[in-house]
Amino acid sequence: MDAMTLVQKYGKPDIFLTMTCNPNWPEIKEQLIDKEEAQNRPDLLARVFHAKLEQLKDELLKKCIFGEVAAYTYVIEYQKRGLPHAHFLLILKSKFKMYTPEEYDKIVCAEIPNKEKNEHLYNLVIKHMLHGPCGSLDPTNVCMRKNGTCKNNFPKNFCEETIQTLNAYPEYRRRDDGVQIKIKSALLDNRWVVPYNPYLLAKFDCHLNVEICSTIKAVKYIYKYIYKGHDRTSFSVVNNKSDSEIDEIKQYVSARWVSPPEAAWRIFRFCMSEIKPPIIHLQLHLENYQPMTFKKTANLQNVVNNYHLKKTMLTEFFYMNRTDKAAQDLNCTYVEFPDHFVWLPKQKYWKLRERGESIGRIMTAHPSEGERYYLRLLLSKVRCPISFDDLRTFNGVQVETFQEAALIRGLLQNDNSQEICLQEASLFHMPYEMRRLFATLLVYSCSNDPKALWQNFESSMSEDFAKCSAMTSAQVKRNVLQQIDGFLQSMGKGIHSYNLIPTGFSYENIENETRELRAERNIIISEIDLNSIELLNEKQKKAFVVISERIYSDRPGVFFIDGPCGTGKTFLYRALLADVRSKGYLALATATSGIAASILPGGRTAHSRFKIPIDIFDGATCRVSKQTSLAAMIKEAKLIIWDEAPMAKKAAIEALDDLLRDLMNSEEIFGGKVVVLGGDFRQTLPVIRKGTKTEMINACLINSPLWHKLEKLQLTENMRAKLDPSFTQFLLKIGDGTQETDKNAIVKLPSSIIVNYNNETDAIEKLINIVYPEFKDPSKKLHCSQNRAILTAKNNFVDEINDQLIKKFPGDLTEYLSYDETLNENHQSEYIDLLNTLTPSNLPPHRLLLKSNAPIILLRNLDPTEGLCNGTRLIIKSLTKNVICAKIAVGDFCGKEVFIHRISLQPPSDEQYPVPYKRTQFSIRLCFAMTINKAQGQTLDFVGIYLKEPVFSYGQLYVALSRAKTASAVKAIMPRHISSVLDIQKGAEKWTVLAQVVHRGHGQFTREVPLRRIMRFLLTDSEGTKVSVVTYEQHIKVFSKFLQPYQRYYVSNAIVVPADPTYRVGTYECSWILNYKTLIENYAEPVPPMLPCIFELANFSDLHKCADSDNLCNIRGFVIQALPVKQIDPDSSSRDIIVVNEEKKLMLMTLWNEFEYHEGSKIADMISTAPLIIALPLSFTTRYSSGILINPPLPDDLSFREWFSLNKEEIRNLLDAKTYNDASCLLPPPNEEDIKAISNFQASFPVVSAILLF
Repeated sequence: MDAMTLVQKYGKPDIFLTMTCNPNWPEIKEQLIDKEEAQNRPDLLARVFHAKLEQLKDELLKKCIFGEVAAYTYVIEYQKRGLPHAHFLLILKSKFKMYTPEEYDKIVCAEIPNKEKNEHLYNLVIKHMLHGPCGSLDPTNVCMRKNGTCKNNFPKNFCEETIQTLNAYPEYRRRDDGVQIKIKSALLDNRWVVPYNPYLLAKFDCHLNVEICSTIKAVKYIYKYIYKGHDRTSFSVVNNKSDSEIDEIKQYVSARWVSPPEAAWRIFRFCMSEIKPPIIHLQLHLENYQPMTFKKTANLQNVVNNYHLKKTMLTEFFYMNRTDKAAQDLNCTYVEFPDHFVWLPKQKYWKLRERGESIGRIMTAHPSEGERYYLRLLLSKVRCPISFDDLRTFNGVQVETFQEAALIRGLLQNDNSQEICLQEASLFHMPYEMRRLFATLLVYSCSNDPKALWQNFESSMSEDFAKCSAMTSAQVKRNVLQQIDGFLQSMGKGIHSYNLIPTGFSYENIENETRELRAERNIIISEIDLNSIELLNEKQKKAFVVISERIYSDRPGVFFIDGPCGTGKTFLYRALLADVRSKGYLALATATSGIAASILPGGRTAHSRFKIPIDIFDGATCRVSKQTSLAAMIKEAKLIIWDEAPMAKKAAIEALDDLLRDLMNSEEIFGGKVVVLGGDFRQTLPVIRKGTKTEMINACLINSPLWHKLEKLQLTENMRAKLDPSFTQFLLKIGDGTQETDKNAIVKLPSSIIVNYNNETDAIEKLINIVYPEFKDPSKKLHCSQNRAILTAKNNFVDEINDQLIKKFPGDLTEYLSYDETLNENHQSEYIDLLNTLTPSNLPPHRLLLKSNAPIILLRNLDPTEGLCNGTRLIIKSLTKNVICAKIAVGDFCGKEVFIHRISLQPPSDEQYPVPYKRTQFSIRLCFAMTINKAQGQTLDFVGIYLKEPVFSYGQLYVALSRAKTASAVKAIMPRHISSVLDIQKGAEKWTVLAQVVHRGHGQFTREVPLRRIMRFLLTDSEGTKVSVVTYEQHIKVFSKFLQPYQRYYVSNAIVVPADPTYRVGTYECSWILNYKTLIENYAEPVPPMLPCIFELANFSDLHKCADSDNLCNIRGFVIQALPVKQIDPDSSSRDIIVVNEEKKLMLMTLWNEFEYHEGSKIADMISTAPLIIALPLSFTTRYSSGILINPPLPDDLSFREWFSLNKEEIRNLLDAKTYNDASCLLPPPNEEDIKAISNFQASFPVVSAILLF
């Protein structure tokens, strides 16, 4: 449960890593005596593995090779053979999370490396990362199950590229490249490779499995795996005496199995597990039921009267909320309290936290525990309670139990929630909507007694019919029931299923047709749509005539209307629909998205109309039976229109083709009916969750066998061109991919569209004020925001913007919390906190914050015939506890007021969650902002585009821009323009460079007077151009938080000045000064790239040329020994280190003062791994301007390490011989002409006379 608490705060784990001890590590082998085996030295195994574990933690948590870690946990496991394993789970910060297969490939590899290019890594993969052989190659392998399959599912399948699967892990790239390795007489290829990270494998030389946790389903499995408990064993104790009594119960013992290395590990008191941030277990107890500890001999009366013993975390939490000003200002829940306060167990009080962080977790309570469970529920939601009584009080009313308190606060679903919902709705006196609400409650809320519900609210649902004096009470009841039956039929149900018709009451469906069919027949045909036939342009008219001719001649025809945005596709659809319907025929209007469907008269989503499965797959079929009224309506339809068809997967359109062939008993395409598909392939393609580009393209209609059978009709004349011709041409260039881009392939937008900003916070604030000016100026009317929106690429950005906007929106905030339930009630107590943190893209959030007049979007098809379909946008009119009254904002039902209530929703089957669950909540979200994909198909009055990151899918930028009619109606926040270092010259302003930190200096004082504190950095861009950077005095504290070695950052607006020749690096003639105008921002990436800059390195054999001169040099080598620190004086210390380079020459280098304290101590801690260093300008010792790079990420790092590994024994002999003290080993022999006699040497000095005066 502790580990699951991390997920609630930081999200699912991103990386699962297992490291296994290698008994052949050199550090172990070197310490063994002749013929001794590693298994006989458990103490050595434990110590070396612990050292390696600390190095691994350093790589993961300090160097952040996979990205910055938000939270982690690890456990040490010992299998029965004794070797230790470390299982890590890493949760990365949001900026570093991985979402695509391309990002996975940067971290994980599952292929045998190229031997010629990287022999060292090739050997390690063969040695450590090949599974088996097993299966048919070796049925006796330990991994084999009884059914003859490998428990690890080897061999895997070949895969040309990494793909996302429904399992916990992706299916990694394993190409069939013909490479095979012979292991135990079996040939193994890429299918047998255990996934690994090349850098970690090369560094640690052991089995090191790295996996990407690609779905949240991994949470449950992995956490149970790493906490699966200890190994156990059974043994017997036998008495050799023949006359002893045999007691089998006592004879056989079940016990824990502790291997010798585990015993040594525990003796050394090494940690068996670690979790960070730490989890604080918050006590949970009812009033006067707190646990107390006391000695056996204590007087019980004194114990009871001891106030200090009665104190618990919970009682003191109440006390702090009553008395402490800081606690009152923070207004925390019990769970949030440890974020700000520290519990002191001996003193038993909460102290304000000064440093560090932690996460609170209230102790688990099962629903069967009654009041304790409801107390926990209240404590997790109620802010700043001051007592148990305060928790039972709401709006001035105190109740008796915590269960009642949870009910009145809306934290529990009431058993009579349907009745309360109808009571609230009846206050609005809207009987037609009451009848629709009653029907949807029957379908979605499963009332226990529908008949009693009907009897209680019959009068409210009959108000409008009852006012008609010509109707008898029986006729009123009949009409009301008939309309309710119509609502139920549109949702696939019937009134007879709910026993609502009284005994003896005559009820017949006079029209003998379903409500859906009546709704289609009763669609009002607007005069505007009928008159639009005369307004069609040439291309539209041609398409209209061709399609109409097929319709009225009863000839088959399947068309695709192709045209860019603004060419009047919707205009043509409406004309066709109006013409067909005006002649008394049926025409079905559908679209891929709900928003696009809402624009068409009688529009429905294609999935809703034809019952196409949401999780469609190749070969799937529509869920329509031939005997249903829906099938009859489809057969009768003269015309079927499907707008935004390119957005749909080809499998969905093929399913419609199969349905129509079946219904019409025809082998012709689409059953011989007239079907019009339409859309624009410049817009977004089908969405494949975490799919590759290839998968997305393969899912397109254009790759379907049907595509070549469609008649293509082109629309080319842009009907919006009159408003802004230049903007129309610009959109076409974007859609066709011909718009000018910069060197980074970023599209250049007109400056009039771009919003300039200083930082991310400033960017979103500016965009909000532009798109929604009424938020800043209360005098402006709120209704002007109804047809405006901010569009962005990802759901998390949408949530971020909507959260900000609802807080700015005027009015009182109303909070609605969902009721989340696991389908297996036994899991409820374990997972309730986690479920509350999940927000699937197609479900409402757990915490829904709303205000009157705010725009919302519907997430489900509640009643499509009444305009309530997925994607319908509404404006909130009134908020009550169980009902939301809203007004439809767009489409043919614009202005219609409707009721929305809570319904139970489940994530689709392709969403991977730890346990199946359902969420009861209003099926809506705020829509100040929406995803670009969601907006496709509609036109907005004003569009704001927020691209915090570049668009991730084909056509998204085109869709976003084309929602506006003119360039003046769109503003965009684009990814920043990145310059190279060479582009930034003296005096440059408003620039940004993506820079990687090569070296981070120490805080020092300048040599000139007055003394100023200074800190230097060395940065490089992706082209390898280096720049010296400096900051002074008060700015050091600000910038020292950033610019960590080897990480990349956005650096903007530093002062650019000519470089001092002393500190100039490379060819760049300027240096940068960081001050209050400079902006440093983290660059989100899982692993920083290799350093692109090239160092001019000196050979050790040439170092003598720098002696007794001002010449400086750069060196590279492995540190093989760190000598003890030497204290020169109270203010000065030094440390000598021994470095070896490719020449196999050893050199002694001295680190002084700050270098000794920082780099020297770090090198000494890592000396067992022989850290690789690069020492920047120095002459045998560190200087004021020197820098030491420790284990820098260099392109040739692996090959250099391989060289060191191969020559380690020879280098060790050189060290033992102390060749670093032998001048002949470092200095070349002098030339004969350079050798002079001492007398000649003395003669070269002038004679100086001295007079001594007394």
